[in-house]
Amino acid sequence: MDEKSVYNVKNIYIALCLVICILISVMQDYIVEEYSALPEGDYTITASRFRSMDFGENGIASIFEYSDEINMNPYELMVVLMIDNKFDLQNVDIHSYSKTELVRFRNKIIRKYPNEFAQFKDSYKSIFSNLSYFPVPKSTAKRKWVEYVDSWGGTRTYGGERTHEGTDVMALENTRGIYPILSVTSGTIANIGWLEQGGYRIGILAENGAYLYYAHMASYAPDIKEGGSVVAGQFLGYMGDTGYSVVEGTTGKFDVHLHFGIYLNETADEISINPYWILRYLENKTLYYSY
Repeated sequence: MDEKSVYNVKNIYIALCLVICILISVMQDYIVEEYSALPEGDYTITASRFRSMDFGENGIASIFEYSDEINMNPYELMVVLMIDNKFDLQNVDIHSYSKTELVRFRNKIIRKYPNEFAQFKDSYKSIFSNLSYFPVPKSTAKRKWVEYVDSWGGTRTYGGERTHEGTDVMALENTRGIYPILSVTSGTIANIGWLEQGGYRIGILAENGAYLYYAHMASYAPDIKEGGSVVAGQFLGYMGDTGYSVVEGTTGKFDVHLHFGIYLNETADEISINPYWILRYLENKTLYYSY
């Protein structure tokens, strides 16, 4: 073999080695990427980190806005962002993600965890697809409105120690029968009447499966009946202080407020989710009533 041939063989060998090294590096990156899609943890809708709904300030609105901007399903976007940030978006810049990154990560999750992805997506759709209005309108007479904090998961002791499964929307004028309560979604009235803990309550099954719970009401609107249909924004009754007694009509055990809860009906037992950040999102969808 002449000197030129030897030189060419060496160059081919070096080129092949470089190609092999590049392929090995790419495959390592691919393997690491494929097997790191979901870190260790409980990836079910019964897990507290999913149920906490930690979207943060403007997180929900930003997701819907950005999904329109990049033409991506908003519920798939929720799944991707939540999984990539361990189900806490409170300090996440959603717009820092490119569509390419989001689609690649979404496809990766679907390939490896199709059932989990579908369940999360369907659950987010059940919760968010029908949300229309904040449950308490503001007053055209400029009455004091309401306030609330994130109390989901807190301790309650009436009837035995338990966790709080909703958000208490407190009336700033502590008088029953003043503040109207409106339906957040359209749906069907699944339950109405007295409960020992919840007092006069209404349970509405939304069109996509979420269950909305309104408790401690003072009274009901006259056209509200079990099995009847409601539309988003419909008047349900008035805020009160009923409950914490087996005696129907008991009042005065606590300040006037609306206990608002959201549940998923994916299992035999309803799964409560934290409505706090959802209510913050719905504040931008508040109606005005004369009261």
